[in-house]
Amino acid sequence: MKNKLINLNKYKTSKGYLYKYVDNKSDFFNKFGEVYFNLINKNKKSDWIFHKKNQCLLSVINGKIKLEFLSKDNKIQKVILSRKKNYKLLILPKKTWFRFISLESNSILVNLIDNKHQDQEVIKKDAI
Repeated sequence: MKNKLINLNKYKTSKGYLYKYVDNKSDFFNKFGEVYFNLINKNKKSDWIFHKKNQCLLSVINGKIKLEFLSKDNKIQKVILSRKKNYKLLILPKKTWFRFISLESNSILVNLIDNKHQDQEVIKKDAI
């Protein structure tokens, strides 16, 4: 599988909005391992991350984040996600190098992975 960007739905309610993320009937959903949230300060970036066994389902629930990932030909590709202007889900298959950079204060990135996190399953590097 290759990287894929999917539109997510948001629904106006009488009290605001409901943002749908993932359900178990979604074509891209494999299985539930765990969900975690990264709160990132403005202009801060993560290390490069590589999941050996886990697909990552990434979306932004607050702020704006630039995600960078390596394509199969080792070129850096970029996508900017934002709850307000670009509410999408980025699917990164296992064995994909990626990192994220916050473009606003207190941006929150949500990541659903297939299996419970294990340190030996992840490689992190400052630079690649």
